[in-house]
Amino acid sequence: MEVYLQSIQAFETFFQTHHARICYHARLTVEDAAVAEDITQDAFMNLWEIRDRFPNEATAKAWLYKAVHHKALNHLRHEQVKLKKAPYLIKTESDEQNYLNNLVKSEVIGHIHQAIETLPEGCKRIFKLAYFEGLKNHEIAEQLDISVNTVKTHKARALQLLRMKIDPQILGMFLLCCRLQNSFFH
Repeated sequence: MEVYLQSIQAFETFFQTHHARICYHARLTVEDAAVAEDITQDAFMNLWEIRDRFPNEATAKAWLYKAVHHKALNHLRHEQVKLKKAPYLIKTESDEQNYLNNLVKSEVIGHIHQAIETLPEGCKRIFKLAYFEGLKNHEIAEQLDISVNTVKTHKARALQLLRMKIDPQILGMFLLCCRLQNSFFH
């Protein structure tokens, strides 16, 4: 059997491709960015240790999602025990539905994140400041020491390029979520 993640380079590529969406998936469960990052890092380390079990990307990714889900639930259980609110979470059908919903959200976010990473550097930087950090045009201009018109031009160009790569309805929902949450990934 050929092993998919045999080399360090293959693993690094896999990590770069899937890290953001896996971390987002963890964050949907634990709601704490730092804890989600720790859980994700731990899962990737575990994956590295057993990488010879995976013949392809799909099996490795499926294992990783499940591992992160279980680690996140274990974290919540541990927190509940510490707080003595409830001894354990009881797995219900709604937990399974939440898992599936979070999985779909994570994949969509992953695709959007990959599309954003393909933007020209200036467009990407301004897009992230505007939609991930929630900065206004004049704040971005001040921070980057550029004109407000340059900010507007880069934002418009970024949106134009993303519309070519992402379904416009999905992009619209993503931008709305960014505005509502002020920071979609962090």
